[in-house]
Amino acid sequence: ERVLGEPLDPADTGLLLKLAPGANIDAVVADLEEQIEDRVFKIGQGKPIDIVNFGRVEATPYLLGGILGALSLATLAHLLVSAVRRRRRELAILKTLGFVRGQVRSAVAWQATTLVVVALLVGVPLGIATGRWAWMLFAEGLGVVAVPRVPAIAIAVTVAVAIVAANVIAAGPAQFAARTKPALVLRSE
Repeated sequence: ERVLGEPLDPADTGLLLKLAPGANIDAVVADLEEQIEDRVFKIGQGKPIDIVNFGRVEATPYLLGGILGALSLATLAHLLVSAVRRRRRELAILKTLGFVRGQVRSAVAWQATTLVVVALLVGVPLGIATGRWAWMLFAEGLGVVAVPRVPAIAIAVTVAVAIVAANVIAAGPAQFAARTKPALVLRSE
């Protein structure tokens, strides 16, 4: 009103208040009506509907993460089984040169670890950047302050669990590779 020099229509202006816990909303409205000459309209909405709807699907990111994690582990298992079958000849040559079963199992475990570490080196930074960008977009659409947080402990635990899971999955194909009979494999070639 001071800038324009004329009274403003309450329908054209708005003031959003967040009251302290225990504050009396009727007293605040009465005080404002005294100061603004009965041009106060009170709309008690509670939480914005978008935030309430988002709260209903709170488990969705965890479910999606679990499904993607399971698919990643299945893909890793398939890749290791395929690699061991495809590289039977090389494994047989290594055993002929003196590799023992433990060394063959170790080679397969290192392959799994290397694959997971490379995937994590690419996926974690890309995931953090994409997640921050998506959250900023989502928060701006809701009209809330976007403060993305990156939980370092959760990321570190996820990396450690991924490496351990890769080695657990590699145990099956590694055992199969360790049982390779060099004479049978090399004779068929």
